Amino acid sequence: MLAGLLLLGGGGPYDILFLPTRAAPEARGTARLHYATSPFGVAVTAEGVARWTVRFTLEGLPPARSIGNAQGYVAWAASSDLREWDRLGTVTNGTATLGHVARNKFMVVVTAEQDTTTTMRRGPTVLSGISPSSWMQPLLTHALFRGIPPG
Repeated sequence: MLAGLLLLGGGGPYDILFLPTRAAPEARGTARLHYATSPFGVAVTAEGVARWTVRFTLEGLPPARSIGNAQGYVAWAASSDLREWDRLGTVTNGTATLGHVARNKFMVVVTAEQDTTTTMRRGPTVLSGISPSSWMQPLLTHALFRGIPPG
């Protein structure tokens, strides 16, 4: 699986390759994980979980208004069971470094939101990718991605 991800364009163990959805089929990009700033070289939580900042490089995002009259795009980090979502910030085409993620395994998702200040994901997913530590966990088998409504 790792070899396949590298062939698809993931550059290494700190890179996340985004896959587009039908909402924005021409969108593409990557996210690079960087250790959050720490006086000790590697930033970790008290529990020993790595803390990351995420550098997004995106292109091909259509005007947000073309997707359900959205105002813009918001990036999120989701737990591997998709029960917890953390807002990282707004993104556009280009490069931006956002937020802090403190999870061992996680998914990064970009949604088109009607309110870009929202703290709760509501809009359609346009891009998604999984952290390198999740490469061996098949998140795409989750009910959310098989068309089964939550709850």
